[in-house]
This record gives sequence, C-alpha cells and structure tokens, in this order.
Amino acid sequence: MRLLALGTLLAAIVVGGCALPTTATQAPPRATPVADVPLRAKVVWDGSYQRDIQPIFNAYCVQCHRPGRAENGLRLDTYEGTMKGTQFGAVVVPGSATRSTLVAVIQGTASLEIRMPHEERQLSPNRIQNVVLWIEAGAPKD
Repeated sequence: MRLLALGTLLAAIVVGGCALPTTATQAPPRATPVADVPLRAKVVWDGSYQRDIQPIFNAYCVQCHRPGRAENGLRLDTYEGTMKGTQFGAVVVPGSATRSTLVAVIQGTASLEIRMPHEERQLSPNRIQNVVLWIEAGAPKD
C-alpha cells in the first residue's frame, strides 16, 4: 500500500510538474553568478559628433592636429582623422574610454610629455565628460 501511495505521488509530481514539498528548514536555492565581470550599463549618447565633439577639438586641438601639421600623424579636424589615430595606432577605442588614449591625454592622467593640450588651457571637466560619453557610446559619427 505504501509503495502504491509513493508511486502515485511521484507520478503526480512528474506529470503535473509540481515540486516536492519542502520543509521550513531547507534553504532556498542560491543564484550562481555566470561570470565575475562587473555589469555595465550601455551608454546612450544623445549628442552629436558635429555639434558636441568636433567644436571641442576645433577649440583645443586642431591648431596642432590638422592638415599640414598633424602631430604624430593625428588629425582631429575630421571624424575620420580622429578615428584613424596616430602613427602609433588608434587614440579612440569605441565603447571604452578607459582604453582610449585620447581620454588619458585630455584628462591629464597620461605622462606629462603627452598630456594635451600642451601650451593651451586645459579642457573643462564638462568637455572631457562629453568626450568620454561619446566614446563610451561607441564614438558614433553623428
């Protein structure tokens, strides 16, 4: 009789999709992290390269990074020049401001020799933040 009752209970669980009854002393199952990676929210850029970023470069950078005087091969007078980078490689890594050399040189976290701009006033925190947000959003053309 007991075997029949146990068989009926198991059949009801399998067929009905029910869970076995738990006691109050059992701990609920724990969620296991998939990876030990910090979560990042996607940055939504609501600005415009032509309206918000190029004017910063024009005011602070283009005097040394333009046609005819592209220091280290870097031109910041166009989007294409900015994305091409220098003779040493890219200065913008779309989606990663922390890996973008451009951010380090304008924030002042790079070595003194490559901090920008050299002789002019430094960019304001708001202008730097705009460049950072643009890069984090994938450095869209517009």
